[in-house]
Amino acid sequence: MRLRTLAKAAAMVVAIAALLAALLWGWIAWSVNEYFTGRDPARFDTVSAELARNRPAYDAAAARVLELSAQTPGTTRVSMTEWHACRSVGGAERCEDTSPADAQRLRALREEVAIWQAKDADRVFFRFYGEDSPTVWLMYSASDRDPGAFARDRGFRSLRIIDEYWTVLGPIPDDARDRAQWNG
Repeated sequence: MRLRTLAKAAAMVVAIAALLAALLWGWIAWSVNEYFTGRDPARFDTVSAELARNRPAYDAAAARVLELSAQTPGTTRVSMTEWHACRSVGGAERCEDTSPADAQRLRALREEVAIWQAKDADRVFFRFYGEDSPTVWLMYSASDRDPGAFARDRGFRSLRIIDEYWTVLGPIPDDARDRAQWNG
């Protein structure tokens, strides 16, 4: 009798351990999937709320980055932070301190960097502080009427169109395409 009770208890412990292992495995798989796919609507909500909170400052920052891109012929890339504005011309990058007016404008934003690239015409991309990888971007474009086609073409996994000028872009999960977008 005692042996039977002991066998039942052991079977129960094994069953509970197997159930806990399956739950843990499922949770890990779900977490990894969310981390790598970037399909987290809460992240899009955060970026959308940040734009709504300070829309005039984002409009001004996008206009300023576009202005910097037009100042020097042959510019291929502009990146601007609260502290520095960098321009790439002919493969050489030149950085200077951000003007006091630009620094004040950017201080109001939660962005880490604003980027313009010649290959992306009139688009300005904003990356945010505190964003876990993979990165979600806020994109400004004055003339793009099909941001979905742009996102698919460049390999962005997802997007949320906010209005005719602003779009939140999910990450580019393919490392080679991500490097080509931001470094190529």
